[in-house]
Amino acid sequence: CHLNNKQYLLDPGFLLNEPVCLQFINYFQVPYTLGTLVFESLADKQLKVSTQNKGKIKQRYVLKNNPVPTPEFFDYWLASFDFKGLDEVLITALVGGKQLYLRGNYFREESMGNTQSQKMREPQFNELLSVLKIDRQIILKAYDCAETIETNN
Repeated sequence: CHLNNKQYLLDPGFLLNEPVCLQFINYFQVPYTLGTLVFESLADKQLKVSTQNKGKIKQRYVLKNNPVPTPEFFDYWLASFDFKGLDEVLITALVGGKQLYLRGNYFREESMGNTQSQKMREPQFNELLSVLKIDRQIILKAYDCAETIETNN
């Protein structure tokens, strides 16, 4: 995203609370809900983005500062829906300093010092619906759609 001749990262997948102004310097960090985002400058104005949590660093992706023509962008964007995992229901939400994460039938609750993972149960499902204020029928329809995609692949 560009604003006032500066570039910003918008990344709801990491549940950033505000845009991050990108700096093409050697190294910078930005706190986020569950730890720290680490940005390392690479050749050709690229940034390696990693997460740091409980002393562990995990590389997430590389940002490239190369404009892409609109038709090409849309081709890549549409193709991204075929990536593994994008044929499942995926919901994330922040609740009281915790990240609630649902992917398919897998539920994870994560905070700065603790992670709990388990198969989705009715209480977690109801908590997500309550927090997100999403009608139960909409989520159930999403699961039906995901099952249809899975059986067609």
